[in-house]
Amino acid sequence: MNHSENSEKNTYSPSFDKKLKEARSSKAKGELIPVNPENVWESIESRSERDSI
Repeated sequence: MNHSENSEKNTYSPSFDKKLKEARSSKAKGELIPVNPENVWESIESRSERDSI
């Protein structure tokens, strides 16, 4: 496989691409809040309570 087969053209806008990179960095540092889609507010509140301790 050569380089041109490996590389895909980036179809995202530069600002969206920047946000993706920042989110990946935050995730790697453990800074994101895991949210249960069945109970969004409780997920966020429980994370806030743990962070304030």
